[in-house]
Amino acid sequence: GVKKPADIDQKHQVHYYQQMLAGLGLRTGPDELEIFVSPQKLAGARQALAHAFDAGGRVPVVGFNPGAAYGPAKRWPAEKFGELAKMLHEQTECLFLVFGTKADTRAANVIQQPLPDRKRFMDLTGKTDLATAIAYIACCDAFVTNDSGLMHVAAAVNTPLVALFGSTDHVATGPYNKRAVVLRKSLPCSPCKKTHCPEKHFACMEQLSAHEVCAAVRTILEKYYEKDR
Repeated sequence: GVKKPADIDQKHQVHYYQQMLAGLGLRTGPDELEIFVSPQKLAGARQALAHAFDAGGRVPVVGFNPGAAYGPAKRWPAEKFGELAKMLHEQTECLFLVFGTKADTRAANVIQQPLPDRKRFMDLTGKTDLATAIAYIACCDAFVTNDSGLMHVAAAVNTPLVALFGSTDHVATGPYNKRAVVLRKSLPCSPCKKTHCPEKHFACMEQLSAHEVCAAVRTILEKYYEKDR
Protein backbone atom coordinates (compact mmCIF):
# COMPACT_ATOMS: atom_id res chain seq x y z
CA GLY A 1 0.00 0.00 0.00
CA VAL A 2 0.87 3.68 -0.09
CA LYS A 3 2.11 5.20 3.16
CA LYS A 4 0.04 8.16 4.29
CA PRO A 5 2.27 11.27 4.64
CA ALA A 6 2.51 12.65 8.18
CA ASP A 7 1.67 16.18 7.05
CA ILE A 8 -1.34 15.24 4.89
CA ASP A 9 -3.78 17.07 7.20
CA GLN A 10 -2.08 20.35 6.30
CA LYS A 11 -2.52 19.84 2.54
CA HIS A 12 -5.29 20.20 0.01
CA GLN A 13 -6.88 16.96 -1.15
CA VAL A 14 -5.47 17.67 -4.63
CA HIS A 15 -2.00 17.07 -3.21
CA TYR A 16 -3.21 14.13 -1.11
CA TYR A 17 -4.32 12.25 -4.22
CA GLN A 18 -1.26 13.33 -6.18
CA GLN A 19 0.95 11.86 -3.46
CA MET A 20 -1.04 8.63 -3.50
CA LEU A 21 -0.47 8.30 -7.24
CA ALA A 22 3.21 9.20 -6.90
CA GLY A 23 3.53 6.51 -4.24
CA LEU A 24 2.32 4.00 -6.82
CA GLY A 25 4.98 5.19 -9.23
CA LEU A 26 2.59 7.17 -11.43
CA ARG A 27 3.21 10.65 -12.80
CA THR A 28 0.65 13.31 -11.96
CA GLY A 29 -0.50 16.13 -14.20
CA PRO A 30 -0.50 19.88 -13.52
CA ASP A 31 -2.12 21.18 -10.35
CA GLU A 32 -4.65 23.41 -12.08
CA LEU A 33 -8.30 22.36 -12.18
CA GLU A 34 -9.93 22.28 -15.58
CA ILE A 35 -13.45 21.47 -16.71
CA PHE A 36 -15.00 21.40 -20.16
CA VAL A 37 -17.38 24.26 -20.93
CA SER A 38 -19.59 23.51 -23.92
CA PRO A 39 -19.30 26.36 -26.46
CA GLN A 40 -22.95 25.84 -27.36
CA LYS A 41 -24.05 25.95 -23.71
CA LEU A 42 -21.91 29.03 -23.09
CA ALA A 43 -23.39 30.85 -26.09
CA GLY A 44 -26.88 29.87 -24.92
CA ALA A 45 -26.24 31.15 -21.40
CA ARG A 46 -24.94 34.47 -22.69
CA GLN A 47 -27.93 34.84 -24.98
CA ALA A 48 -30.35 34.00 -22.17
CA LEU A 49 -28.75 36.58 -19.88
CA ALA A 50 -28.87 39.26 -22.57
CA HIS A 51 -32.53 38.46 -23.21
CA ALA A 52 -33.52 38.35 -19.52
CA PHE A 53 -31.66 41.46 -18.41
CA ASP A 54 -31.89 44.71 -20.33
CA ALA A 55 -29.23 46.46 -18.26
CA GLY A 56 -28.40 49.07 -20.87
CA GLY A 57 -24.84 47.80 -21.14
CA ARG A 58 -22.48 45.37 -19.48
CA VAL A 59 -22.85 45.07 -15.70
CA PRO A 60 -21.40 42.50 -13.28
CA VAL A 61 -23.16 39.16 -12.92
CA VAL A 62 -23.05 37.75 -9.37
CA GLY A 63 -23.93 34.11 -8.78
CA PHE A 64 -25.22 32.69 -5.49
CA ASN A 65 -25.04 29.02 -4.54
CA PRO A 66 -27.00 28.62 -1.28
CA GLY A 67 -27.11 24.83 -1.28
CA ALA A 68 -24.81 22.02 -0.17
CA ALA A 69 -26.01 18.44 -0.37
CA TYR A 70 -23.74 17.30 2.48
CA GLY A 71 -25.97 18.86 5.12
CA PRO A 72 -27.17 22.10 6.73
CA ALA A 73 -23.92 22.63 8.67
CA LYS A 74 -22.34 23.62 5.35
CA ARG A 75 -25.01 26.15 4.39
CA TRP A 76 -24.88 29.86 5.07
CA PRO A 77 -28.49 30.85 5.88
CA ALA A 78 -30.63 31.89 2.93
CA GLU A 79 -31.68 35.00 4.87
CA LYS A 80 -28.04 36.11 4.96
CA PHE A 81 -27.76 35.56 1.21
CA GLY A 82 -30.82 37.82 0.96
CA GLU A 83 -29.14 40.50 3.08
CA LEU A 84 -26.09 40.23 0.83
CA ALA A 85 -28.19 40.61 -2.32
CA LYS A 86 -29.85 43.72 -0.92
CA MET A 87 -26.50 45.28 0.03
CA LEU A 88 -24.96 44.58 -3.36
CA HIS A 89 -28.07 45.93 -5.08
CA GLU A 90 -27.77 49.16 -3.08
CA GLN A 91 -24.01 49.56 -3.51
CA THR A 92 -23.37 48.29 -7.03
CA GLU A 93 -25.18 47.78 -10.30
CA CYS A 94 -25.23 44.04 -10.82
CA LEU A 95 -27.37 41.09 -11.87
CA PHE A 96 -28.05 38.07 -9.65
CA LEU A 97 -28.24 34.38 -10.54
CA VAL A 98 -29.15 31.70 -7.99
CA PHE A 99 -27.93 28.16 -8.62
CA GLY A 100 -28.93 24.81 -7.22
CA THR A 101 -31.40 21.95 -7.44
CA LYS A 102 -35.15 22.05 -6.82
CA ALA A 103 -34.32 21.59 -3.14
CA ASP A 104 -32.79 25.09 -3.21
CA THR A 105 -35.83 26.85 -4.69
CA ARG A 106 -37.09 27.88 -1.25
CA ALA A 107 -33.71 29.47 -0.55
CA ALA A 108 -33.89 31.31 -3.89
CA ASN A 109 -37.30 32.70 -2.93
CA VAL A 110 -35.92 33.89 0.41
CA ILE A 111 -32.93 35.52 -1.28
CA GLN A 112 -35.00 37.56 -3.70
CA GLN A 113 -37.46 38.84 -1.07
CA PRO A 114 -35.42 41.90 0.05
CA LEU A 115 -34.67 43.02 -3.52
CA PRO A 116 -36.69 46.06 -4.64
CA ASP A 117 -35.95 45.30 -8.30
CA ARG A 118 -36.48 41.63 -9.05
CA LYS A 119 -35.94 42.20 -12.76
CA ARG A 120 -32.25 41.84 -11.94
CA PHE A 121 -32.75 38.39 -10.42
CA MET A 122 -32.79 35.00 -12.16
CA ASP A 123 -33.68 31.81 -10.30
CA LEU A 124 -31.95 28.84 -11.94
CA THR A 125 -32.65 26.33 -9.14
CA GLY A 126 -33.85 23.06 -10.58
CA LYS A 127 -33.90 24.54 -14.08
CA THR A 128 -30.51 23.51 -15.48
CA ASP A 129 -28.54 20.38 -16.09
CA LEU A 130 -24.91 20.34 -14.95
CA ALA A 131 -23.48 21.38 -18.33
CA THR A 132 -25.83 24.39 -18.46
CA ALA A 133 -25.03 25.36 -14.86
CA ILE A 134 -21.31 25.23 -15.70
CA ALA A 135 -21.90 27.62 -18.61
CA TYR A 136 -23.85 30.09 -16.44
CA ILE A 137 -21.16 29.96 -13.74
CA ALA A 138 -18.56 30.72 -16.41
CA CYS A 139 -20.61 33.85 -17.24
CA CYS A 140 -20.47 35.11 -13.64
CA ASP A 141 -18.09 37.87 -12.60
CA ALA A 142 -18.31 36.78 -8.95
CA PHE A 143 -19.69 33.65 -7.32
CA VAL A 144 -20.70 33.35 -3.65
CA THR A 145 -20.91 29.77 -2.55
CA ASN A 146 -20.94 27.27 0.26
CA ASP A 147 -18.42 24.41 0.23
CA SER A 148 -19.99 22.32 -2.54
CA GLY A 149 -19.58 20.79 -5.96
CA LEU A 150 -20.51 24.05 -7.70
CA MET A 151 -17.80 25.82 -5.69
CA HIS A 152 -15.26 23.54 -7.34
CA VAL A 153 -16.91 24.12 -10.73
CA ALA A 154 -16.47 27.88 -10.28
CA ALA A 155 -12.82 27.35 -9.37
CA ALA A 156 -12.31 25.12 -12.42
CA VAL A 157 -13.78 27.68 -14.86
CA ASN A 158 -11.70 30.42 -13.18
CA THR A 159 -14.67 32.48 -11.99
CA PRO A 160 -13.64 34.75 -9.06
CA LEU A 161 -15.41 33.44 -5.99
CA VAL A 162 -16.10 33.88 -2.29
CA ALA A 163 -16.34 30.53 -0.50
CA LEU A 164 -18.08 30.32 2.88
CA PHE A 165 -16.78 27.63 5.22
CA GLY A 166 -18.22 26.41 8.51
CA SER A 167 -18.20 22.73 9.40
CA THR A 168 -15.69 21.64 6.78
CA ASP A 169 -11.92 22.04 6.41
CA HIS A 170 -10.97 24.86 4.05
CA VAL A 171 -7.37 23.61 3.89
CA ALA A 172 -8.40 20.17 2.62
CA THR A 173 -11.38 21.00 0.42
CA GLY A 174 -11.19 24.73 -0.26
CA PRO A 175 -11.54 26.16 -3.77
CA TYR A 176 -8.39 25.37 -5.72
CA ASN A 177 -8.05 28.72 -7.44
CA LYS A 178 -5.94 31.82 -6.87
CA ARG A 179 -8.97 34.04 -7.56
CA ALA A 180 -10.88 32.59 -4.61
CA VAL A 181 -11.45 34.18 -1.21
CA VAL A 182 -12.32 31.90 1.71
CA LEU A 183 -14.32 33.34 4.60
CA ARG A 184 -14.63 31.45 7.86
CA LYS A 185 -14.70 31.95 11.62
CA SER A 186 -11.86 30.52 13.68
CA LEU A 187 -13.85 28.80 16.41
CA PRO A 188 -12.85 25.97 18.77
CA CYS A 189 -15.61 23.78 17.33
CA SER A 190 -14.83 24.41 13.65
CA PRO A 191 -14.27 22.49 11.48
CA CYS A 192 -16.33 19.74 13.11
CA LYS A 193 -16.89 17.99 9.75
CA LYS A 194 -20.45 17.15 10.77
CA THR A 195 -23.58 17.39 8.63
CA HIS A 196 -25.50 19.10 11.47
CA CYS A 197 -24.16 21.44 14.13
CA PRO A 198 -23.46 19.28 17.22
CA GLU A 199 -23.43 22.39 19.42
CA LYS A 200 -26.86 23.50 18.10
CA HIS A 201 -25.75 27.15 17.79
CA PHE A 202 -24.42 27.04 14.18
CA ALA A 203 -22.01 29.82 15.17
CA CYS A 204 -19.50 29.07 12.40
CA MET A 205 -22.03 30.19 9.79
CA GLU A 206 -24.23 32.54 11.82
CA GLN A 207 -21.21 34.70 12.71
CA LEU A 208 -20.35 35.25 9.04
CA SER A 209 -22.03 38.58 8.36
CA ALA A 210 -23.49 39.79 5.09
CA HIS A 211 -21.33 42.91 5.50
CA GLU A 212 -18.04 41.00 5.38
CA VAL A 213 -19.20 38.82 2.49
CA CYS A 214 -20.33 41.93 0.62
CA ALA A 215 -16.92 43.52 1.16
CA ALA A 216 -15.22 40.40 -0.23
CA VAL A 217 -17.48 40.38 -3.30
CA ARG A 218 -16.82 44.04 -3.98
CA THR A 219 -13.09 43.47 -3.62
CA ILE A 220 -13.00 40.70 -6.22
CA LEU A 221 -15.23 42.70 -8.57
CA GLU A 222 -12.88 45.66 -8.28
CA LYS A 223 -9.88 43.39 -8.82
CA TYR A 224 -11.10 41.21 -11.68
CA TYR A 225 -14.22 42.64 -13.33
CA GLU A 226 -12.57 45.24 -15.55
CA LYS A 227 -9.67 42.87 -16.27
CA ASP A 228 -12.02 40.12 -17.49
CA ARG A 229 -14.21 42.32 -19.66
